[in-house]
Amino acid sequence: PGVTPTPDLCKQISHTVIDTLVQIHAIDWQAAELDTFGHPPGFLERQVKGWIERYHRAKTDDIPQVEPLTNWLLSRIPQSPAPTLIHNDFKLNNMMLDVEDLTRPVAVFDWEMATIGDPLFDLAISLSYCATEDDPEELKTILPTVTMFPGFVSRETFMEIYAQKSSRDLSSIDYYMIFAYFKLAVIIQQIYVRWKRGQTQDERFAVFGDRVQTLITHSAQLAGV
Repeated sequence: PGVTPTPDLCKQISHTVIDTLVQIHAIDWQAAELDTFGHPPGFLERQVKGWIERYHRAKTDDIPQVEPLTNWLLSRIPQSPAPTLIHNDFKLNNMMLDVEDLTRPVAVFDWEMATIGDPLFDLAISLSYCATEDDPEELKTILPTVTMFPGFVSRETFMEIYAQKSSRDLSSIDYYMIFAYFKLAVIIQQIYVRWKRGQTQDERFAVFGDRVQTLITHSAQLAGV
């Protein structure tokens, strides 16, 4: 409240978000004695298979793109970079910024899903949570639009800066983004199926089936299937 989101401020906040993610991924998790915090070998494959299984358990409507998309995801799993500490739900609204200096991070919240895993998975999940100007209009109705204020960097620029500061190869990032949108679709589907079964009465969830279709369609289009 009371803050004007100027382009310069939004740009600086973008860089703060990127820097924070890079710093998380740079933590020496072995020196921090986090060896038992996760199981890095096969992390990405487990994630892909696990989220596909979750979709089928929560399935309600027939979406034609699901089968070719999930086959594509299963057949093209890239080799992961060296494992790092990952937040697993990193986004701007899980950060606290200094009220006197909105470019200075104070805390990162919601660590309950953190583990040792693939940093590019973490990057893609973060990028899938925000809308940009060049997104399809229907996608902008699903994703938070705060990052559409002038000054916030595009996904491409976010990736470029992250790659430069982390020295990681992002040549396979398209796969991760496609999977990230699919994962988001499954999360929404899990909420939607509870509404369909009468396990929740919140009528806001009535449109979630359409949101799942939008995200699945977007993922399939990016994959070319």
